[in-house]
Amino acid sequence: MMNKKVISLAALAAISVVFAACGGKKEEAAAPAAPPAVAAAVSGKDLYNGKGGCAACHGETGKGDGPTGVAVKAANFTAGFKKGGDLAGVSASIKNGVPGTAMAGYAAQLNDGEVKAVAEYVIELSKAGH
Repeated sequence: MMNKKVISLAALAAISVVFAACGGKKEEAAAPAAPPAVAAAVSGKDLYNGKGGCAACHGETGKGDGPTGVAVKAANFTAGFKKGGDLAGVSASIKNGVPGTAMAGYAAQLNDGEVKAVAEYVIELSKAGH
């Protein structure tokens, strides 16, 4: 009989320890993780005048009159495009360059989104001249 009391007390003590370890509370759900920070989008104009370096040859207004543009006969966007004046064509010229001209490709400097933003801006410059 003494054995049964000891076993019963031991079982009760074990249950109490487990209950105390859980705190007697419901488990709270973890707060959802915050979404990753999104880098602010850089405009095509900012890229054209900055990181892309386009204005150095093509000028701030796209007339081909940048500090090095006259010497390399940079394209004047305000006069329209000889070929490929749509988004795909302008993007390809920015990304891959234009063979037979001083226009180098910028695939190593600009990602696809940046190339697209610059291309859209260049197209807007061409419309401003017409």
